Amino acid sequence: MSAVELNLDRLERGRSVLSFDTELVCEAPEDPEQGAKVAVAGELVVDDMDQRILVHGSFQARQSVKCDRCNRDFELATPAELELMILRNPSRGEEVEDAQDAWTIHQQRGPVSLDEALLEAVNLAEPQKLLCREDCKGLCPECGVDWNETSCECTHDEIDSRWAALEKLKDEDPQ
Repeated sequence: MSAVELNLDRLERGRSVLSFDTELVCEAPEDPEQGAKVAVAGELVVDDMDQRILVHGSFQARQSVKCDRCNRDFELATPAELELMILRNPSRGEEVEDAQDAWTIHQQRGPVSLDEALLEAVNLAEPQKLLCREDCKGLCPECGVDWNETSCECTHDEIDSRWAALEKLKDEDPQ
């Protein structure tokens, strides 16, 4: 069952708006029962141009994630954009050019699920590094203490032997 769908049989010609505020489940490949939940809300503009339907707009996504530095759970709010093209009747033998930046679906009638396209848009909009806050200090690699809450007595001056030659270059006088 789809959480966000567009029914092609009931779609009005011209421009309309599709509003949604729901929760999607992103299935985990290792355990489909334990998928991550993503709350999505927004409005998409639907332009019905007879044989082509363009669905586009911005929306907000919220999900619980773990910080990459300190491993704390926090809620990530991500603004995302979607551009989707639905082609109703591509002619047989005629090659149809898909929009380069748009998700494309070939379907003539009935309900079209937008869930997968919305989740893909969220994945593309997520930052590469998930941080609970910009100045997160992370965990001590020696004792595991959270540097955001307290400091530790561990010494971190040890240089990996593979980098020792570079350390010598840093100390040399550049003449």
